[in-house]
Amino acid sequence: MKKTTRIIRPKELAEMLGVTTVTLWNWRQQNKIPQPISFGTKFIGWKESTIEAWLSEKENNG
Repeated sequence: MKKTTRIIRPKELAEMLGVTTVTLWNWRQQNKIPQPISFGTKFIGWKESTIEAWLSEKENNG
């Protein structure tokens, strides 16, 4: 069976991290988080696996 890639939208990611979407936007501009995938002019998101790897790296490196 083929595994489905889950896409996390900005609002959901902000809630997961306990920040506002404005903070998320600022972090994107400062390259503090992985850059999202763009699916068009109004649709961006992150692969769940990318966010999980990023959080794991943060946890291990402080």
